[in-house]
Amino acid sequence: NYDCIIIDCPPVIQSSIPWHALCASHIGIIPVMPSGDNIWALHEVEVLCKRAQAENPDLKLATIACRVPRGKIYEMYLQNLKENTFFHMLPTTLSQSIAYSESQTYGTCISMTHKKTTAAKEIKQVVDELIQFIEGN
Repeated sequence: NYDCIIIDCPPVIQSSIPWHALCASHIGIIPVMPSGDNIWALHEVEVLCKRAQAENPDLKLATIACRVPRGKIYEMYLQNLKENTFFHMLPTTLSQSIAYSESQTYGTCISMTHKKTTAAKEIKQVVDELIQFIEGN
């Protein structure tokens, strides 16, 4: 009797937990840091997601770039993410802000502990983008 259930899975492809979560979900959001190893690992995630979509054809998938620092190399990795045609990439990127770590440590959400920060604005934008993505706009 819920409109939305969020399942946070361990980032371990070999675990059965992400597989079962994807098979039971309407949407899967894969956070990706713009680094070589994360871009490389995304190929394994794509294989898992294709298998999950075979079981769950209504599954929508998106990536979100997170912990994004400044610099040319990171811009190159972001461009690589954008060029992936299997996943929809959410337009907003999550910066490498201490507000995320602090909120996690306090067990609260950004909008409660860091209301006027860039991180809070990023989260608001992501929520709006997810609503549009879910509704198919």
